[in-house]
Amino acid sequence: MKKHIIILFLMLMFYGHNIARAQDIITNSFFINPDIASASMGHTALAFGTPMLFFYNPSANFAVFDRTVSGSFFQTRDTGGIVLSYVMPTNVGIFGVGVGHAFLDNNTLRNAGFRYRANSLHLNFVYPLVSTVPVTTTMGGVGISAKIFNIHAFDDSSIAAVFDLGITYSLSRFVRGLWGGAAFRNIGSNISLAGQTFESPSNFSLFSRYEFNDTHNSAINLDIIKSLNSSSLGVALGGEISPVYPLTIRAGYRDFGNNVNAGPTAGFSINLNALSLGYAFSLVQSGSQSLHLIGLNVSLGRIANERRAYEHFLGVHFDQARASFRAGDYIASRAHFENILAIYPDHAPSQGYLRRIAQAMESLDRSFAVKIERLLRRADVASLRNDFVRARRYYSLVLSADPENQQALFGIEDIDARVDAVRQEQAFLQREAEISSIWNRAMGYFNSGRFIFARQQFEQVLAIDPHHRPARDYIARANEQIGITVAYNAEELFQQAMAYYNRADFDRAARFFDTAFLTDPSRLDARDMAILAARAAQTENIDENLDIHFVPFYMQNEDVPLTTTQQIAMQMNSAFADAQDLFNAGDYNNALAAFVRLREMSVRNSFFDLNTRIRQYTTRSRNAISDRLFNEAVILSRQQNNPDEAFVLLTRALEYNSENVGARRERETVAQTLAQRYYDEGIQYFTRGNIARARESMLRSLELNPNKPEARRALDRINRQGDR
Repeated sequence: MKKHIIILFLMLMFYGHNIARAQDIITNSFFINPDIASASMGHTALAFGTPMLFFYNPSANFAVFDRTVSGSFFQTRDTGGIVLSYVMPTNVGIFGVGVGHAFLDNNTLRNAGFRYRANSLHLNFVYPLVSTVPVTTTMGGVGISAKIFNIHAFDDSSIAAVFDLGITYSLSRFVRGLWGGAAFRNIGSNISLAGQTFESPSNFSLFSRYEFNDTHNSAINLDIIKSLNSSSLGVALGGEISPVYPLTIRAGYRDFGNNVNAGPTAGFSINLNALSLGYAFSLVQSGSQSLHLIGLNVSLGRIANERRAYEHFLGVHFDQARASFRAGDYIASRAHFENILAIYPDHAPSQGYLRRIAQAMESLDRSFAVKIERLLRRADVASLRNDFVRARRYYSLVLSADPENQQALFGIEDIDARVDAVRQEQAFLQREAEISSIWNRAMGYFNSGRFIFARQQFEQVLAIDPHHRPARDYIARANEQIGITVAYNAEELFQQAMAYYNRADFDRAARFFDTAFLTDPSRLDARDMAILAARAAQTENIDENLDIHFVPFYMQNEDVPLTTTQQIAMQMNSAFADAQDLFNAGDYNNALAAFVRLREMSVRNSFFDLNTRIRQYTTRSRNAISDRLFNEAVILSRQQNNPDEAFVLLTRALEYNSENVGARRERETVAQTLAQRYYDEGIQYFTRGNIARARESMLRSLELNPNKPEARRALDRINRQGDR
């Protein structure tokens, strides 16, 4: 009897322990933190590691300037899952969307009858907070997240909707490098499963971050967390440092009374500009099991809103320059302010500081050493991030030590060009109303069939914005409609001329044929018929008392050999059949030559019964040759990586058929590829001191792509170097 009681007691303990673990797993659904940096630093809320931090801090993405796709995979002893997100900055704020999926990965719990699966949707919006005194600076943001959880457990399912509200703000006006914020998390409905209710683990957090002013980008974070469901109070502490590029190491500790995410944390990340990869480790459920997290972030393109980044970095670098001035480092602060003015030439506060530095520098004479390779690497990284002031500052420091450093010279020229592009965008925004007015007027002309006037208006739009693709498309459509109208008018004139010709009214027929050819110069049949009709009119009306009849300006004086109608018909039909056989056999080149000879025979012998069919087969032969050359070029370009021969074939394809849209687009793509290759080749020659070969490569690059500004600037520099 005692034996059975002991066995029953042990079974009840085992079952109760598993139920407790199941409850913890359901609660943990609300605490999944897919951000590598935050998870490594004690799950603190101001890690600023990746845009995926919005899962944990609703206001974290206030300074995100480029679109980013992120993914994380997490694994604990009991569960596993994956989280994906997309963050997109706009002119009104930063939007984020994420999805998550978690599943049970514990056989013991499965055998005990517990089933678990959780899906979640996260929507986030952050409104940036800025300061305009003394310059425009991103100071933080206010954010809101809506989260929907669909949890399956205990053979039941439930849906919960919760919200996060938060604010992050810079406290640099009090202590440089200090950030602070607060957030309410998981405010909303509870989970009901199998007759049990699981409260949403709501909490309120106060968080802070201090960034050290050093070369290793080090920082420390501190969070205070208060549970709204109980009296639990906890803290989280973390720190990070970047000892060498591109590695960042992080560690932290979390102590929170709800037994979730408790204990030490650690991790690292590799940040390669547009790509970052990281790993994080932390303990959950009072150290009884660990969480492993792997994350990947990919930046899509350079900057989604370059104008906002342009304004943001002015404030960032002005603060750095002013801090250097206050620390008495006038050399560094002067370089800061000069580079700010190179990008923002009308910035009055920087101009004032330069005047103060000039006065202070009269009694100082300092020098500094520059490590060229390290500065160039930092400059390239800053340039890729569109941090123009930082990149220009590093390039200028390189040139102060090595005035002839070609990489730094070209780097500054590239930055100036990109800044000009931002300024052009700002100018374009100011003229947006003018573009809208012109566009509406152009569309009115286009829709009413007045295509020539419409084309003129669309060209005015392109004069304001050369990259306005819809205007280019409508110009092409207008040209197509104008071409159709011209061809239609020419065909009508040609048919009227044929009617006069068949009625033996040769003089009037010659005038109509000549008008048809002048309307559409591609109608060579109209030109040939005008010659024959004029000759027929002269032969029929030879009379000294008659006025001289109409003679086209391209009339030839050679005689036309005459044969009998039956002989001409037999020769023409036989030659046409032979040419048609060549076309049907796919021998388009010989077929084209045969149809051209047939056209000459028809004009010379005044036999026009086959003229329309000859013209049709001539066009079909040219189009077939063009398509074949296009297909061969595509294979050379895309499969065999031979853009040079592909470019030659595409040029020939367009000579046969100038309307081959595929060949034209492929030729533009190949031309840009070759232009970039010759540009890179020219830079290499110039760096090695081979001025002649560098000039030759740059000229070839501009020949292939005349609109490549960096090649034109490089050629100017090469020419100046060659003149020394």
